[in-house]
Amino acid sequence: MEPSTKLASVKKEWHTRKQRGKDVAYLATDRLGEWTVLTQKLPLLTQWINERAEGPGARVSTTTLYEGADRGENASRVGSWIKGRWCLRTVELEEASAAFESARQGIRSAAVVAAEPACYVLCA
Repeated sequence: MEPSTKLASVKKEWHTRKQRGKDVAYLATDRLGEWTVLTQKLPLLTQWINERAEGPGARVSTTTLYEGADRGENASRVGSWIKGRWCLRTVELEEASAAFESARQGIRSAAVVAAEPACYVLCA
C-alpha cells in the first residue's frame, strides 16, 4: 500500500474461520520494522512470508502461524515472535482497519494479503 492510502474498512471474506465465535483478521508485524500485513486467511500469509524468506530457516507453516497467534510475552522462551521475526495477533473484523492503520505507523511497508480484494475498502 502507498503511504498515503488508508484502509477504511474490511468485510468478511468467503470461507474464513471464526475464532471464539467471532470473525477475525490476522495482523502480522515484522520485528525488523519492515512490514505490517493484514489478512483473513493464514495460508495466504504463509505464502506471502515464505516468498520473502531469506533461506529455509526463515520459512513458516500455516500451523506455526495459527499456534503462534496471540502468544503472550511469557508464553515461551522466545516470547511472541514466530521464527524470531513475526508477531501475529488476531483482531475482530470490525476493528481490523483501525488496528492495521495503528500498527503500520513507523513501519516501512504495509500490505493486505487477500483472496478477495473487494472486501477491503481503501481511501486516499
